[in-house]
Order: sequence, then structure tokens, then C-alpha cells
Amino acid sequence: MTLLLSIAIYVGLGVFLLGCLLRILRYARTPVPLVWDLLSTSDDEADQAGHRGSYFEETNWSKHRRHKHSLGEIVVMLKEIFVLHGLWKINRPLWRWSFPFHTGLYLLLAGGSLSGLGVLFHSYAVAAAIFSPARICAWIGLWLTLFGSSGLAWRRITDPNLRPYTVPGDLINLGGFALACLLILAGSLSRTMPPFRETVFALLTFQKILHLPVLAQTGILVGCAMTAYIPYTQMAHFIAKYVTYYMVSREDAAMKATIDAEMAKNLAYHPTWSASHIAAEGNKSWAEIATSNPISAERISK
Repeated sequence: MTLLLSIAIYVGLGVFLLGCLLRILRYARTPVPLVWDLLSTSDDEADQAGHRGSYFEETNWSKHRRHKHSLGEIVVMLKEIFVLHGLWKINRPLWRWSFPFHTGLYLLLAGGSLSGLGVLFHSYAVAAAIFSPARICAWIGLWLTLFGSSGLAWRRITDPNLRPYTVPGDLINLGGFALACLLILAGSLSRTMPPFRETVFALLTFQKILHLPVLAQTGILVGCAMTAYIPYTQMAHFIAKYVTYYMVSREDAAMKATIDAEMAKNLAYHPTWSASHIAAEGNKSWAEIATSNPISAERISK
């Protein structure tokens, strides 16, 4: 059974990496992101809010020199990745569950990476110093992921504000993480569970002599399945966010010749959105839609 678990671990990791690569290639081929500053701020509102409106409101904004702070951008990204700062500001109750869930996943990733490093240096004295933090990261990561995923699933079921946006796939995703962590933790608490270092070494080197509790074996299989499953679902937002958020909000350079040609191609597309207020039934190009008012008098009268 240990050999099967070893194969499952590497297959799950391989499918995960393949899925991430396919996502990256897919996003790289999507149309150029376009900033549409729809929520401009008037002078009165700006004075009350303590800030000016968007600089896109300025005439010839692209000709003005703008000071960008690379370190500041990195800090903002790190705060969003590791602290979920945006969610903390707009939805604190949801953040209380989402933060431990994501932190648990980061710790599991760190524990797995350290475990792999420990196996590479298993014949050296430094291996003990590597496996110790790996074990701590794994244990804390399992508990936090279980706590966070269970809480997020409960909120999606009970919160009337989240329920309309919850689909069965959301509960399956969170339930899969919770189940994997619960089974591994339950199996690890068994008296027949081998030491952490011995277990990791056997699983990552295809050893057949290791005997794990059934609960731990089942949990590892569920965890491998979830790992392989992540990039092919909406949980792949850790890849998509750079394209759908960072590039749109940060890369605000003026149009260049190469981008101009790409944008001309994009404006020729005929979108078919279901949102009636966009008037994108497929018979108009983006250029026609962007230069006309979809809420015309005729549509309003209807």
C-alpha cells in the first residue's frame, strides 16, 4: 500500500504542475487586459474621502511622469497573499475563516517542500534540522486547514449573503480539504503511526516496508486527489489573480504600437454576454458596444 501512496503523491503533484502550466498558457493567450475606470470620483467626493479621483480623469495622463515604488508594490502583493489584506478590510467575519485556511495551505506547502529537501539530504546531519520544522509546519498546517475549510463551508451554508453565490462545487472543494486533513490527523494520532521522518522518507522514495494506519492512508489519497484537482477549478485563483487583478490595476502604461494592434483585434470580437444591459447579443463588436449607449430610449421604453 505504501508504494501505491508514493505513486499517488507524485502523480498528484505532476497533474497539479501540469494544470498550473496549462492555466498559465491559457491566461497568456487571453486578450490584453484593459483598464476601464468606471468609478470616477468628483472633486467634492474626493475632498470628503481625503483623496483625489483617479488619475485616468486627467487630460493626457499618460504623458505625466508617475512615480512607482517597486518595493511598495511587492509589499502590497505580500500583504494580499499572506494576510488577505483586502478581505480583512471589506469582510472581517469571512476573513476569520479564510485566513487560517490559506495560512494552513501555505504551511502544508512549506512542510512538503522541507520534507522533500530533507529526503535529498537524508544521509547528512543537517537532515534532522530540516525535518523538525517540516513536521511543525505539517502539523500546524493540517489543523489550520481543517479549521478554516470547515468554517468556510459552514459560512457558505448558513450565511444568507453567501448562500446565493454558493454552488455544490464550493462545498465539495472545502469538504475535500477538510476530509483529507481530518483523516491524516486522526491516523497520525494512532499508536501505530510511524515517526514523521520515517514516514516521509518511505513515501517519497517508494519504500514498501512502511505500514500506515488506514485513516492516514485514506487521508493521503484524498489529499493527493485534491492537489491534482486544484488547478482545474476556481481554486486556481492563485494563478489567475496576477492576470485578472494585478496586471489590470498596475500595468497602466500608455498604448504602444504592438498593444494597439492587439487591442484593435480585440475590439473586433463579437461578445455574447447574457447581461442585457451590455447589449452583447453577438451581432455587435466590442467597438460598437463601447461607442454606443446600451440603455437607449428604445430599450428603456421596453
